[in-house]
Amino acid sequence: KESLKAFIEESFQYYPDCRRIINYLQLCCNSGELVVKLNAIVNSEKEDFVKEVVSKTLSESNILGVRQFYIKNKERLGDFIEGGSLLFNYVCDNGIVIDPEGILKLTDLLYQLNVVVDKEPTYFGMLVAIKKYGVQK
Repeated sequence: KESLKAFIEESFQYYPDCRRIINYLQLCCNSGELVVKLNAIVNSEKEDFVKEVVSKTLSESNILGVRQFYIKNKERLGDFIEGGSLLFNYVCDNGIVIDPEGILKLTDLLYQLNVVVDKEPTYFGMLVAIKKYGVQK
C-alpha cells in the first residue's frame, strides 16, 4: 500500500499526460514489484541529462558537438523514444519552445521517433528543431 501511495503521489506530476504516467509505471515495475523511490532517483538523473542536452543544444554553435556529448553519455538515458518524450516535455513545460510551428515540428518528430527503425537521426532532428525554435533562457 505504501508503494502504491508513493506511486500515485510521484506520478501526479505527469497528469494529464497518461503516456508519461504509464511510462513511469513501467519504470517502477521493472523488477516485478512496484518500487517508487529508486525510480524517482533514476528519473531525476534522466531529466538532469535532458536538461544538459537542451542547454548544450541552445548554447553550442555546432550541433554535432551535442551529438558527440550524447554518444559519450548515452548510458545516462539510452532509449531514444523515452529521451524524445522527456525532451519534448522539458522544452514545452519550461517555455523553451513556445513557437507553435516549433511545437508542431517537435510533435511530428516525436511521432516519427516512434515509427522509424533508426531512431538516432530523428532524435537529433528534434535537437535541431530545438536549436531553431528554442528560446535561450
